Amino acid sequence: MAREKCPTKKQASKMDNVWSKIADYACGKSKLSTRSQKLFDDFVKESSLKLTLSELFIPQKPLTSSEKNKKNELQKIKYMAYN
Repeated sequence: MAREKCPTKKQASKMDNVWSKIADYACGKSKLSTRSQKLFDDFVKESSLKLTLSELFIPQKPLTSSEKNKKNELQKIKYMAYN
């Protein structure tokens, strides 16, 4: 079983940069460039998909006993692969 690839320090740093820029924009600490603002506005105009909160949260049905057994078996395999 293949192991999940961990991000390198450089990749992690880039991801941190992106998230901090998003957080700064969301908090009003920074503004989008003119081009980015236009792209965002165009996206909002073209996006006709409007979901209500109740549509976002679809309750899951409980697992059957065979699904639970399969899940537990896969978790054991994953645990053994990482240890």
